[in-house]
Amino acid sequence: PRRAELIAANMVEANLTKASLRWTSLNQANLSRANLTKATLWFADLAGTDLSGCDLSKADLMRAKLESARLEETDLFAARAMGRRRRPAARPIATWADAEKAACDWMRWLGFTDAKLTPRGADGGVDIVARRAVGQVKNWTGSVPIREVQRMAGVGAERGKDCAVLLFARTGYSAPAIQSAEKLRVALFTVSRTGGPSPVNSHARALVRRLK
Repeated sequence: PRRAELIAANMVEANLTKASLRWTSLNQANLSRANLTKATLWFADLAGTDLSGCDLSKADLMRAKLESARLEETDLFAARAMGRRRRPAARPIATWADAEKAACDWMRWLGFTDAKLTPRGADGGVDIVARRAVGQVKNWTGSVPIREVQRMAGVGAERGKDCAVLLFARTGYSAPAIQSAEKLRVALFTVSRTGGPSPVNSHARALVRRLK
C-alpha cells in the first residue's frame, strides 16, 4: 500500500518482502521479526515502531522517520538512507577499550545494529561481531600491515560472502595493505583521538555513502 494508515498495527512476523510502503504511517506499529527485505519505505513514518528482529536488509529508507524506533537485533545490511540516526558522541580515546567501544558504536551507526564487543581474550583476533559484519581495531603506533588485512578478509570469508569486514586504525595503513583491502573488499577506516572514523578506501566510503 501507499499512503496507508497502519498506526499501531500488529504485523509481527509479516512477510513484506519488496513491499512498496512509500509515505505509509506505521507509527507505533509492531513489526518485530517482520521480513522487509528490499522494501521501499520512502518518507514512511516509523517513529516509535517496534522493528526489533526485523529484516530490513537492502531496504530503501530514504527520509523515513525512525525516531524512538526499536532496532534491537534489526538487520540493516545494505539498507539505504539511515542518515537521520544520531551519530555517536565524541569521546577521548585513551585505552584499547575506549577504541573498541567507539568502533562498535560506529558500526551500529553504519547499519550493523546488532554489533557487539567480543569477550577479552576470546575473540580470535576479532574485536566486534554482528550478524553480517566483523570489526577489528588497531590502536597501534605504526601503520597496519598487509597481513592484518589478509587475516581479517579470511575471517570474513569464513562467515559467508555477505559478511562485511571493517578495520579501524589510529595510525593508518601501509600502501600494500590499502591495495590488498581494495581487492579483498575490506573497509578501512582511520580513527581520530575522539573516536570518529574517516573512510580510507572505496569499501569504507560505500558504507558511509549509503547513509546519505
